Amino acid sequence: MNVKNEVNTLLEKLKTERDELNVRMHLAGAEVRDEWQALEKYWDQLKLKGEHLQDASEESAKSLSIAAQELGNELKEAYQRIGKALR
Repeated sequence: MNVKNEVNTLLEKLKTERDELNVRMHLAGAEVRDEWQALEKYWDQLKLKGEHLQDASEESAKSLSIAAQELGNELKEAYQRIGKALR
């Protein structure tokens, strides 16, 4: 799988998890909602990196992919924390 496909797969998985959490956010306390708002900025950054990746050359795609995957992993961990808080 090339780097562009890897990032697209990561984006799709995170979008699904994000959408599921967003549905349950009305159950969250203020602290969790504050964290969610901060994460939304990271989500926007990750989507933008994914868009840039589609237009990037293979060489620059590698560095963009690394940055996107790091950000994606941070979001994944944060979404898991929020998911646990909503249980």
